[in-house]
Amino acid sequence: MVRLIRFVLFLFYKYYSVGPNAEISFFAAITSFLAIIMLNVIIFLGIFGVGIDQVIPLKQTDEIWKKYLEIAIYFALPGYSIMYLFFKEERIKNLKYDSTTIELGNFALVFYIVALFIAIIVVGIIKGGQQ
Repeated sequence: MVRLIRFVLFLFYKYYSVGPNAEISFFAAITSFLAIIMLNVIIFLGIFGVGIDQVIPLKQTDEIWKKYLEIAIYFALPGYSIMYLFFKEERIKNLKYDSTTIELGNFALVFYIVALFIAIIVVGIIKGGQQ
């Protein structure tokens, strides 16, 4: 599992290391990886009919930005801390893969992200119709 996470981080790092995000490519790679994790969590919560406020102790407030801030505090900060603790930028940067593996990995990653969005839509339609 750790090898897979490193490979996905490498793919994102390689993608973000070119262009305007080159200086923050490792941060962008971790952010992208955590976004994929969050999409998976949303799907599982949706399948089991659990609201995000049942998992994260959100305060009942009318201001949506406060809810997003609380979700970021409960999810993103621990996520970034764990990722920075276990996956070092130098190690990810120095990974070597052949071009075929990189191309296949990029294709699989894009396919997986598209599948995640389709799954979110399907779960939303199915669970939304049951309420």
